[in-house]
Amino acid sequence: MMQHYWNNRIQILKGLRATGHASFSEQVNAMMYTIKLGKLDAILNILQMNDRELFILDLGCGIGFFTKYYVNLGFKVIAIDIAKSAIRFNQARNFPNVHLILADASYLPLRNDMVQLVHEFDLSYHIVDNSLWKKHLKEVVRVLQNGGSLILTEKKGITLPRGSYHVRFRPLNHYNEILGRKGMELQLIDSIFLFFGTENPCLAFIIRSIYNAIPKLAFIIERSATKLPSAFKRTVIYVFRKGS
Repeated sequence: MMQHYWNNRIQILKGLRATGHASFSEQVNAMMYTIKLGKLDAILNILQMNDRELFILDLGCGIGFFTKYYVNLGFKVIAIDIAKSAIRFNQARNFPNVHLILADASYLPLRNDMVQLVHEFDLSYHIVDNSLWKKHLKEVVRVLQNGGSLILTEKKGITLPRGSYHVRFRPLNHYNEILGRKGMELQLIDSIFLFFGTENPCLAFIIRSIYNAIPKLAFIIERSATKLPSAFKRTVIYVFRKGS
């Protein structure tokens, strides 16, 4: 079901709305992705990612937004997605030093200890089946080298609206339970987005209307929100490190 969902979504929406928030315009999504890049820059500086000869795994690569980011930094990238349309889209972009693979995040066709970083923004909570979600985390640990890191995003304090069959949010202790047993330690917590992606129906309607009408205001609000305490923000970034 999920493979069919993502394959169709990327085919139909094509741009950042396909992997971002479909209710917002392409311009708003582009601005929100820019905010994500700012956070990612800061995290990579903390991790001191200096060895360009090792691989980065862009898991759930979508249309290749973060794949391009890592390529531009000089890294070798393995980009994996479950959707054929995503792989075709990225093949057409002809990225250098990128290995594109059609695969399920819970069954990675990679050897042990192969990558130095697993990047999976907005992936984990789209694995709704708990058994597959747990297997996916164990697979991530398996392919990570010792000392390598996992960067992922989750939602916090959110109640799912009716009909949300393609997402399932989980608290930090669920991640700690699985990853901790596999020798992973929480290294860093950060957060982004004040209103973008809110699941409250009334508030969501208001935010969509304002942000889509005035994209620059959306960017100013959400970029300014990065300075607020994490309690005010909706999306959390976890960084886990595999013990050496």
